[in-house]
Amino acid sequence: MKRIFRVVSQEEYDAWYKKQESFYLTQIREKDEDPNKGKVLDIEVGMRAKAFSESIKKAVESTNATEKTLALKHINFETGSRH
Repeated sequence: MKRIFRVVSQEEYDAWYKKQESFYLTQIREKDEDPNKGKVLDIEVGMRAKAFSESIKKAVESTNATEKTLALKHINFETGSRH
């Protein structure tokens, strides 16, 4: 099988690399074949923290009362739990 091998600058490689998405997160995550289905991964904790920080910043800077309400999207609890 013939392949084309292209040598690029570090800057071009870095720009390309930043655009790449995780195969696992885009194709496997939370599907039936995912061995970690139902678990929160470290990468997701970071992504959720970043999104929440951005929500807080937006709410603090807003002058609109409705935009000052924060949605707690990842708060889970068990019904009947005492903790």
